[in-house]
Parts: sequence; C-alpha cells; structure tokens
Amino acid sequence: MLKHSKIALISALILLMLLTVSGCGKKTGKLQEAFGLIEEMNYQGALEAFEQASAEKENKRLIARGKGIAYMGLAMYDEAVECFLTALGGSNGLVQDVDFDLNYYLASAYSHGGRFREAKDVYTAILDLRPKEKDAFFLRGNVELELDQYTEAKADFDQAVSMDPKNYDRLLAMSCQNRMPDLPVSADVTDACHREFLCGESA
Repeated sequence: MLKHSKIALISALILLMLLTVSGCGKKTGKLQEAFGLIEEMNYQGALEAFEQASAEKENKRLIARGKGIAYMGLAMYDEAVECFLTALGGSNGLVQDVDFDLNYYLASAYSHGGRFREAKDVYTAILDLRPKEKDAFFLRGNVELELDQYTEAKADFDQAVSMDPKNYDRLLAMSCQNRMPDLPVSADVTDACHREFLCGESA
C-alpha cells in the first residue's frame, strides 16, 4: 500500500507543478474549447476538439501540446510523448518558457510510461539550461529512485531541500520515500505524513 500511496502523492505533486505552467500561449476558437474540456477531464472530447482546431489551422504547437496532455489523461503515454516531441520540434530556435513547460510534460510522460532513463535525461537537460529549477531536482530524484540510483537521488533531494526548505508538500513526499530512510526530514513532517495517511498507514 505504501508503494501505491507514494506513487499517487508524487503524481499529484507533478500535476500541481505542471498546472502552474499550463497557460502557455493564446488559445482561441476550438483550442479554447479543447483546453476547457481538459480542465473538465473530458480527454476524449478534448482530442476531438483538437482535431477540429487542426482542421481550422489553429496554432499547431498548442494543438500538439494539448493533445499530449489529453493523451496523458487517458494514460496513453507513448502517444503523449510523440505529441510533446512534435510540439518541441515547432520551436523557433529561441528557448522560451513554453519549451521548459513542454519538457516537463515530456519527462512526466516518459516517467508515467516507465521510461525512467529518458525522463532523467530530460530533467538533466532542463537543469543544464536552468540550474536553479528546484522542481527538476526533485523530479529527477524520483526517477533516479526508480532506476535504483540512490546516491544520485539523495543528492538531488538534498539540493531541492536546500533551495526550498519550507516546501512542506515536497518534504512530505520525500518522507514517504521508504527506500531513502536517511533523508533530512524532521520527525514532525514524518508524523504529519502518517497522520494524513500519505504513507498508507494511520498514526
């Protein structure tokens, strides 16, 4: 039960992080409708709206990005990866916020699809360009755990904590990493994790 609770918590934290950057680009017509359907978690309907947006020759990059998000909602991670790669391929050569947004989505799709090495490579690429991206350190640490790279994971978690020591959601997530017993998480945080059943057990 601990394993499933940990995965659910990490997925929720990834989703929360991604939603903070989900508003990239101007959306009009069918695109606006499609993204509205995503917010309603009507992913199949969103895909149909994106196809209509494509037929009406709306923004190709936003369409590919949106289809990737919809495919993730349907747990179709390989399809999501292809859409995010297509959207990244539409770059004008200048690295912008939307490119980081897309890379976070791409890494999440890789991770959810069990392609942890590819996910790590994407997070590393993000950090090469933005070495202060604390979310990338935290998320890379999680995929390193899946790769049994415990030393690297601990280093990334330590870095994430040092950059944002009062992010209690992140501390709760790390306190639930039962394979990392020596993480610098206080007893109060661990107790809170148990009280909220985040580790799959009651206090």
